[in-house]
Amino acid sequence: MSEDVQAKIVRLNPNQTQTTIVASALIQLDKREMPEAGGFDGAEPHFIYDAYSTQIPISNPQLILQDDLIVDLVLNDPNTSKPRQWRIKNDPEAFQDWHWEFQAVRYRGA
Repeated sequence: MSEDVQAKIVRLNPNQTQTTIVASALIQLDKREMPEAGGFDGAEPHFIYDAYSTQIPISNPQLILQDDLIVDLVLNDPNTSKPRQWRIKNDPEAFQDWHWEFQAVRYRGA
């Protein structure tokens, strides 16, 4: 299943503050198939996504990094009443045809 999410990308600083890396971008999140997702960093398989975006600048290949957070700008998590979040779990790749690809994990209640 695929979902388009209007989101920002933030980075946690050592002092626990957040820096916004991308203020707003449309990110396509595709749920991974069960066999692919099995054993992925201990996360439950239905919370693992392949992510794709053409709205994040590719001029800096290290603009977004592993462990950055994708924060939904539209919908809240029904368990927490806070914006839904996914953590980037791999080294994101910027491609010369103006898109990014990365994997993300959403933890239960996060």
